Amino acid sequence: ENGSGKSTLLNIISGLLVPSSGKILYDNFKSDINMYGKIGYVSQSPLFIDESIINNIALGKSDKDIDRNFVKELLKKVNLLDVIEKLDKSIDTNLGENAKIFSGGQKQRIAIARALYIRPQILLLDEVTSALDEKNENIILNLLLNLVNVTTVWISHKNYQKYNFDRSYLIKDKKLYEEK
Repeated sequence: ENGSGKSTLLNIISGLLVPSSGKILYDNFKSDINMYGKIGYVSQSPLFIDESIINNIALGKSDKDIDRNFVKELLKKVNLLDVIEKLDKSIDTNLGENAKIFSGGQKQRIAIARALYIRPQILLLDEVTSALDEKNENIILNLLLNLVNVTTVWISHKNYQKYNFDRSYLIKDKKLYEEK
């Protein structure tokens, strides 16, 4: 349900919020600042900088340290490379303020490519397919469900129980319940 605490939970796991009590454990170790470079996060409303597509995906990397081939590989996986290569400057095209040159679904796919660029050990996904059409939703679902050696926390209003998640939880009244 809306307002049940789903996004807040992801913000705590990601370190964007500090819990008022309790602790976050990863592989039975208490979380610390060293863990956060291992987390990829796709929010409901991803933010973009007024820079090129490649700089938005490899956020924080200097131009000489960006793996351009990996960026293109990720864009292909999220089904955006063909669209971006038609732009005058391809991956070097400036997104503009809030990525105004792209639709909501395209923005979500750029945000997914950004999260995957860091090769995360933990991937946090908040309503990651909400703006996608059925074709692109299936592409993204297949991509994300076939990641290897990545712990994925997937928050959604949609019922994805037909997929083989290791665990499924319901958040109700700000409490977490494991679904069987």
